[in-house]
Order: sequence, then structure tokens, then C-alpha cells
Amino acid sequence: MNKAFMQIPGVQHRDIRGMQLAGLQNIISSGFQEMTMTDDPVACLKAIGWNEYEARTYVALVGMGEGTARTISELSGVPRGKIYQILNALVRKSYLDVQHGTPTRYAAVAPEEVLGAIRDDFNRDLNRATDALKRIGSEYPHRSLIWSLHSEWAIKNRVRQMIDRAEHEIIVLSAYPEYLRQFASVLKEAGKRCDLSVIVDDRWKFSGMRFPIHEVPEAHQKIIENYVTDYTADEFTVKGDLTLVIDRQEWISVMRIGERREAVTSTTPAMVRMLMGEVIEMLNAEEER
Repeated sequence: MNKAFMQIPGVQHRDIRGMQLAGLQNIISSGFQEMTMTDDPVACLKAIGWNEYEARTYVALVGMGEGTARTISELSGVPRGKIYQILNALVRKSYLDVQHGTPTRYAAVAPEEVLGAIRDDFNRDLNRATDALKRIGSEYPHRSLIWSLHSEWAIKNRVRQMIDRAEHEIIVLSAYPEYLRQFASVLKEAGKRCDLSVIVDDRWKFSGMRFPIHEVPEAHQKIIENYVTDYTADEFTVKGDLTLVIDRQEWISVMRIGERREAVTSTTPAMVRMLMGEVIEMLNAEEER
């Protein structure tokens, strides 16, 4: 406690303690209106699952050190009829220490201990949920043949994920170098560990890319026409930005429909082979030459 403050004439120790508690009570009861979300301890505790009364009670005790149910109720703004219920709940969760007597006194367990335990419990539950969901996924691996993506972020994220998990082979079809350049760095890196085939309609449009570019042979022009050229459907111009095949087991085709970008993807190997048969046929023919 500030000694200079204690020496002010007419101010006694109990007066100072009362002033401190009044200041803390004002902060709690005002709802920390002058604070941001990251400054407001009550709001922060509510964000991780505490209810209003639990958060107010714990914050009050952290501020005052220890106190009786009556004092805690007055300071926190928790109604007297509810305070014992809240205190007992926090004691059962090991967030408060209790000293039995007349009257019973309560003290807050250190915040780093309380929040550390909450973090450990959450991580344990998160790991259990992850394992349980993985088990379900392994039991029912293919519930749909084709999925569609409708947001720019989801499409780019899926393309990058597919490239990152490629183990043996990546096949890319593109007629638009502007879109392909967004993935140039991850494709170049992936090309160090697996075969990379980038098939385009005109290699000069893609000059400057730092990986091998293959211009589709005249005999296989239909591949580009089918997957990455423009066509009109229902008054919208559809532009095939990119088609990607990973390890001949996973496939995604990105297109612009009017002003929006969408994608379709499949992780069923049989579906990939059916859709990309022409591409695989062309690559096999090149390998035989």
C-alpha cells in the first residue's frame, strides 16, 4: 500500500481499503465500458465459457484478495440470493479456496493456475474430438463423389492443401497464367518431391514460370477445350481457370461463372480416372515415346 497515501491526514487504513474496494466495485459494476474486449476480464472469461455471475465473482476476488460472501456479493454485483451458489460452483471447479469459519472466507486461486487448467482440459477434449472424428472418417471415407466450393478463400485453400499433400504426381491444366501464378511458389516446391506436369494451351503466355511447361499437343487439344477454355452457359461466360490432379486420386477444377469463382472437387479415385481419362492417356502416350 502506498505509504504516502496512508499519511494523508484524516485517512485511516480502513478508509483506504474501502476506497480501493469501491474503485474495484465501480469497475466491475460498470461492465468495463471504457475497456476493449482484450482489457475487460469479465468479458474475457465469458468468452471462454464462464457465465456472468461466475466471471464477476472471480474477478472481484482476484481484485480484493479474499472476502466473505457478503462482501463479494456487494463488490461483484451478484445478488445475495445467488452468491453462495456461485461461490460453491467455483470452489467445486477448484477456482476458489475456502476457509471455513464464522464467517466463511473465500480467496481466488491464482489466475495462471485456473486458466492453465482450463487450457489443458480444452486441449485434451480437443484431441479426443479430433481422434473420434478421424475414426468416423476412416469408417465412412467416401460419402459423396463430388463436392463444390463457393468462396474464393475456400478454393485457394483447397488448391494449396492438395498441392502440399501430393506425394508422387501433380498434373495441372491451365489457360490463364494470372490465376496459376498465385500457386507458382507452392508448385515449384512440390516439384522437388514429385513429378510435376503443367499443361497449357500456349506456353508463351506462361513464360517466366519457374517450372516445366508443356504445351498440349495438337492431337490432344480437346483436353484444353474440355477443362480450361471459355464457354457460354445460361447467359453466363464460364472460364476454366485451373484443373489440378493429385496422385491420380484427387481432382479439382476452378472456374469463373460470371463475376464469381467456384470449384468442383472429387477424392474418389474412380471418379478422377473417369473425368481425367484423356489427360492421363496423353501423359501415358508421352511416356511411351
